[in-house]
Amino acid sequence: MSPLELVPLISWIMLRGRCRTCGAGIGLRQPLVELAAAVWGALTLGLSPGVAGIAGALFGWQMLALSLFDLEMLRLPHRLSALLALTGLASGVFEAAPAMTDRIWGGVAGFAALALIGWAYQRARGRAGLGGGDAPLLGGIGCWLGWQALPLCLLVASVSGLVLTLGLRMAGHNIGARTKLPFGPFLSAGALSLWLVAHQG
Repeated sequence: MSPLELVPLISWIMLRGRCRTCGAGIGLRQPLVELAAAVWGALTLGLSPGVAGIAGALFGWQMLALSLFDLEMLRLPHRLSALLALTGLASGVFEAAPAMTDRIWGGVAGFAALALIGWAYQRARGRAGLGGGDAPLLGGIGCWLGWQALPLCLLVASVSGLVLTLGLRMAGHNIGARTKLPFGPFLSAGALSLWLVAHQG
């Protein structure tokens, strides 16, 4: 085996998308996920060499995993969201900004905001409007970005979700009030965009 084949993405290319042992085809999902993770890691380390870049890479990789869960299963595992929160607080030990108090309040405010919105919607409409994992996810994001970033993160996520929904409807898809759409990927996009902006220059 070539040393290059030990790298999953390169191995997939060298083996032309097939398993080495049985020859079965390997879909694009795995290499695309690996490529996204590699690009994000290179981007964070390029913007912030050192501890901040390593922390940013870890943040993005966790958000990628959570987004994939939500896209494929329409759920956000609480354990992964709890891990996101813990690593966010842990990174505050090594990073000066945001301050640890802002991260703690970000975790509390992120969880409370979406939990309250979900509760109010269910009381008003008689059905769930948010998934049970969205509030813990925003709490985890708050532990990374601080409470100040949460309103803009929600705005970016909401606008992105609305644009996609309108696009799907214009394309002929039957999207209604009861259609389940994953919100996690939009929260992730908002959070990672804010991380990039915060670490420019």
